[in-house]
Amino acid sequence: MELTSKVKNTVFLVEDSAYEGVKRIADKVTLDVEKVTGKRPQCVTSLEGLQPENTQVVLCATMGKSDMLDALKAEGLVDVDGVTGKWEVYGIRLLNSALGGFEVLVIFGSDKRGTIYGMFSLSEYIGVSSLCYWGDVEPVKKDELVIGKDIEIISKEPSVKYRGFFI
Repeated sequence: MELTSKVKNTVFLVEDSAYEGVKRIADKVTLDVEKVTGKRPQCVTSLEGLQPENTQVVLCATMGKSDMLDALKAEGLVDVDGVTGKWEVYGIRLLNSALGGFEVLVIFGSDKRGTIYGMFSLSEYIGVSSLCYWGDVEPVKKDELVIGKDIEIISKEPSVKYRGFFI
């Protein structure tokens, strides 16, 4: 998947049923993509009106809160066994053709925080440091931003139940 594609638009799909926090972070991650590529993907709540020929999708979904994730699971395209019943775990899977023929990057979490951590791992993958917010560390600009199969992961459960950043 090429997030900087001149042929296809990239959209972040966050369904209406998603947690509010997931919706807010999707907006922040689109800003991260813009920092790297100069082009900000649009956030959408459905694929209605979009065509697979000219659109690629980043689906941000949480177990139990996403009909689209349930559909991908039912089709056997996404295996959620590694995140089911776990605390703050996420998975990322790249699909060539799903949800009616779209190229889809699926970021799914076992819970709200798991989904959010997965979304921020996409930011990290494209070169945006968390220090961008606290230390003015700007990411390297790229004309081409390709997401490869190396992004696919099932994260581990945290060793500490409640993680935080303390000053």
